[in-house]
Amino acid sequence: MNTIHTRSLSLWTEILNSQRKTRMMAIEAGLPQHHAARSLSFTEGLVLHLVHSLDERSIKELADLLGLERSWVSRVVSQLEKDKLVESVPAEYDRRSRLISITKRGIKTLEALGTSRAPLMTGYLNSLSQSEQKKLFATMEQFANLWGAPKCEQSSETHPFDSTLVRLSWQAGTVGYNFMQSELSVTQYQVLYELATSRQTLSASDLFEVLPFDMSTISRILHGFVKDGTITKTPSKNDKRSFTAALTKDGKKRWNHCCQLVSDILQPAVSALSNEVETTLIPLLRRCNEPKLIRQRNMPSARIQITSFSPSNPDKEAQAFLNKRQNKRTSHPKLVEQCYAISYDNELKAVAKTTYQKGGELADFSFTSEELSEQECVQLVRSVLSGKFREQG
Repeated sequence: MNTIHTRSLSLWTEILNSQRKTRMMAIEAGLPQHHAARSLSFTEGLVLHLVHSLDERSIKELADLLGLERSWVSRVVSQLEKDKLVESVPAEYDRRSRLISITKRGIKTLEALGTSRAPLMTGYLNSLSQSEQKKLFATMEQFANLWGAPKCEQSSETHPFDSTLVRLSWQAGTVGYNFMQSELSVTQYQVLYELATSRQTLSASDLFEVLPFDMSTISRILHGFVKDGTITKTPSKNDKRSFTAALTKDGKKRWNHCCQLVSDILQPAVSALSNEVETTLIPLLRRCNEPKLIRQRNMPSARIQITSFSPSNPDKEAQAFLNKRQNKRTSHPKLVEQCYAISYDNELKAVAKTTYQKGGELADFSFTSEELSEQECVQLVRSVLSGKFREQG
């Protein structure tokens, strides 16, 4: 077996596990929302970092750097501009083109994000000595440079390891639908990786335990893989309502193709680093990635973040959910109303509205959600009614 090929795949496995573990740690820690008008998604955070690092670039230039379609990048930037995190001005060379730059509000948002994530990076690296950490940071930066990743503007609040992870995420295509040129999104890729490397068949719940995605996302990906012939489903022996998934022959070919792509993409940078990959990057990252994080199958309460708002002055996005109210029951005259915008993994997932009588008795409750499973909805409703949630705002 080609040594450079083997090193490339081993290094990629550790980088993939590093990205996954740090995201899992963020989820389990229940990071607070650092938001403008609403929460900043993982994708928007990566794009905002890129805009900050590259002064005044057009949508086309950003799309080319990310390897994405301009229309996709344009939608993300438009939302960031709506939230006043970026601004645009007409380009002097072409008035039809607009140059994007970060605002002061956008910089403050990234600083707050860096502050909240720094303890996670410290925890992730706690198995390494200070000298080993410095060596890892330097070698990771060198690898990112050799791979051609764009430079990342780093504030004093951003952990150096987090900054490098952002660079590698850009270069790998994390924010699009062609992760490592595989024509898969990063979520699809991670699910395929687990199915390909596991020694046994896996259920959606098994995948939920080890991946930083919600159950509904994992279920949709598995459904898509069944439709395109990547996996087969087998009913569980213990629970006929559940099933386990296994790669088909075509699915195994698809994964082997992904591995070859990784090798082709990383070999030039791995060759240039020579023995540093084998003596520094792979062993140090592997120590940080162990043990593998396993989360509870029930939704951890730390992941639920609820922001109260007034019915007379609602958040527009939350109000859109509220206007489609479901599961509503009415019994007594309304007296005291309170609305809650509910975020799950820092993305708006549901809105709840409660009405209480003067004596504190619940008189009315409405709850609306999109893209969450029935079990997740039940958990959220219980959290709201029991008061066992993290309230912000």
